[in-house]
Amino acid sequence: GAVESVRFAPDGRTFASADHDGQVRVWNAADGSLVRTLAGYRVAYTPDGHLLATADNRQIHLWQPDDGAKLATLTGHGDWVMGLAFSPDGTLLASASRDKTVRVWRVEDGRLLLTMRGHTAYAYSVAWTPDGRLLASSSYDGTVRLWRMPIGELARTITTSGAIVHSVAFAPDGSRLVSAQHDGTVRVWRTVDGTLDRAILAYERDLDVISARFAPDGTRIVAATEDGRVGMWSVDGKQLATVRVPGGGGWAFDLSPEGHTLATGSADHNIRLWDVALE
Repeated sequence: GAVESVRFAPDGRTFASADHDGQVRVWNAADGSLVRTLAGYRVAYTPDGHLLATADNRQIHLWQPDDGAKLATLTGHGDWVMGLAFSPDGTLLASASRDKTVRVWRVEDGRLLLTMRGHTAYAYSVAWTPDGRLLASSSYDGTVRLWRMPIGELARTITTSGAIVHSVAFAPDGSRLVSAQHDGTVRVWRTVDGTLDRAILAYERDLDVISARFAPDGTRIVAATEDGRVGMWSVDGKQLATVRVPGGGGWAFDLSPEGHTLATGSADHNIRLWDVALE
């Protein structure tokens, strides 16, 4: 099936890809060889790289990436899990689901700690601030919600353009967050008050932006559109580069930790690595 999710391990030596048929493959980034295969269609690493979480329908599995041992299965969501993100210290895992809830789990024992309700449609993506004090969730209801951690109370609701918000991610310093919108825009918001900093039209109006995030250095934004383009913009909205991913799809992507290699997945099952170092 189509590649749904791609994530580099924090050391950049391996990366994981998850596809629509529920297979997660861990690859050697240097030579492209397959290291192992796990179960799931969404994937997230702990910041230290010692744990890997995968979403598998309504369940979440925790794995040791080095030997493929399954450590735990987290159950509780009532519909497909669409987004996963570990807290900066790696002790908590947040999940977003089509059941409209956002949940927070304790990693060491798999216990469900929090269930946040408020989204009125699918919750699709989750992201933590670098200090771990806020969790953002995006939804098909057109909002981004910011939750105070670890108590789980709603701090703020950002009403975007009213369009589906496919993904949300914070800048490395936590001062901004970026949302990928159904209306063709990438929107940058100030974390402190939820106000709009900038709306970047990716390519054309109403061309779905499926995913967006900041480059590791915080000076650039990378975003993928439904037609298979992955673009890079400066934070002030200037377009720097575009790659067109062959094979359809292409919205599954990640940047390596040093920010020089872009990994993309596509509907033709292929993972491609691109050199995006900007001189």
